[in-house]
Amino acid sequence: MFCSFDLEPVSVVPVFGKYYSANNIHPPLPAKSLLPHELQKLVDFASPQLPAPGAVETAVVSAPCATYPTISIQSPGFVLGAPLKSSSSPYSEIKADFAYRSGSRSAVIPCKEKDPNDLNSNSWTICTLPDNGKELTPSKDGEILIRLKGCGMYIQSQQQLPFPGITLIDEMPCAQFQTNQINTTLSTLHLHPANVPIGVWIYGPILNDPTPLIEKAVIVMQTFGDKRLENHLLTGLDMLVDNGIGDSDAEIVMKCVRRVFGSRGKEVPSDQNMTFIRTSKMKFYNLETKISNLEKYGLEHLGFVPTQSILQELDSTTTTSKATYHINENQIPIQTLVKLHAQLGFEAGRALRAIHSTKPGFLWGTYQDYVNFQLHCNAHCDNLVVLPLQMIAERKQILSPLDFDMAFSMETVFNFWQQPPVPEPSLVSYNFNTELSALIEDVGGASASGLGVSTTAVEPRPMPENKDKRCIIWLLRDVMTWEFLIGYTNPTGGPTEAAIPTPTVPLDTDWPQIIDTIRQALFLSQDKHS
Repeated sequence: MFCSFDLEPVSVVPVFGKYYSANNIHPPLPAKSLLPHELQKLVDFASPQLPAPGAVETAVVSAPCATYPTISIQSPGFVLGAPLKSSSSPYSEIKADFAYRSGSRSAVIPCKEKDPNDLNSNSWTICTLPDNGKELTPSKDGEILIRLKGCGMYIQSQQQLPFPGITLIDEMPCAQFQTNQINTTLSTLHLHPANVPIGVWIYGPILNDPTPLIEKAVIVMQTFGDKRLENHLLTGLDMLVDNGIGDSDAEIVMKCVRRVFGSRGKEVPSDQNMTFIRTSKMKFYNLETKISNLEKYGLEHLGFVPTQSILQELDSTTTTSKATYHINENQIPIQTLVKLHAQLGFEAGRALRAIHSTKPGFLWGTYQDYVNFQLHCNAHCDNLVVLPLQMIAERKQILSPLDFDMAFSMETVFNFWQQPPVPEPSLVSYNFNTELSALIEDVGGASASGLGVSTTAVEPRPMPENKDKRCIIWLLRDVMTWEFLIGYTNPTGGPTEAAIPTPTVPLDTDWPQIIDTIRQALFLSQDKHS
């Protein structure tokens, strides 16, 4: 279980709330169907407001420039069941102390189908499955993993304020609706989702709540992973390069790399030739533009070398083919590490293209925020989760995207800077390239190095002291970047009429060692939180 979820346990307890199934969430109205004064109401809601005279509590609501999904008007009554991270409930002695931490404001809790004949007083209905109406209850041995997004800021046995660790009311239906829409596109590519929406709880009054007037909610989804690409997998892989490759093996690899780059008149990736610095100079095109080959982006001009050329050089040299990295007592060819990073890059690019291609055209969540006028962007590596190892083995899929509470589409977007506000689908199409640039730079080490314009809170991680090993890490980031663009331009991975190469797909015989490598990387980074 440690490979998929955080090691830090948290307790979840039931409090009063109103439960809504994901079936009760309805599509947002198209922006063009709203009158100017109706759009203005949405703008006013999203804008920072000065506290009213005598106000006892305030909240800053940051909302995307789009209309919202809605919940059925019929309102259920308050029942004891809304999950909250806390050491105890003011209303019940029931406590599930076997949940996993997920970031600061969320948790993952194992559940099972509730047996109507089970009279266990320590169980409660945490949600009802929307497809069959079956109730789920927390269970230490449960095999259904439920993500509770926004269930309070209870961390390391410290009871913290439930706000802002709880989801605001308008964020909640967005996450459910957008996730379902994007999951539909993922299914057309035969990809497994990270989360499947189940329902939402709107919290009732909570004892000692310092902000009782602010309505709060928790999003309930079935989840299939919590370890993140950046903070866990890539961090662990960097550690594996440092600790698992001997100095002599690193020297052999870099001699080969210098040959393949030098033969093309290119500089080897290094601290002085960082991947994301070069991708920041890439050419970008509209999503509708037919890309005939990767050179249209200018990659080779920027010093990148095709992955297949790197692997061919590694395979062609007898001494290089013996270069390995070590996992426990096992020696694994260095080519496996290259193929793993190629697969990660391809899957990251494919995930972003799936989001952008979701009809009528979706952004992951990019807009200029009213708060400090900052650009908010959800397209970063830590919004890609690592699926369970068994699922990776069965599906040959490592990553899946999540966090769509700020996603919006060309149909719902409007320009809130113009007065009066007007529908403007181009705000989505224009920012496709903003998200492409942000994620490809993240793949290329922007967040990891701390030198780029990071869109995530990931802390920079140290590089190996050995110069050759540092160059190998930058080489692997080059590989991910090359394959990322293949995934974005050719998400099916099959042959195309254009000259887009197919991805560097690992052979079936490569996957056992790739999975061992992923397992080891997640072990090395297991103290990191999502």
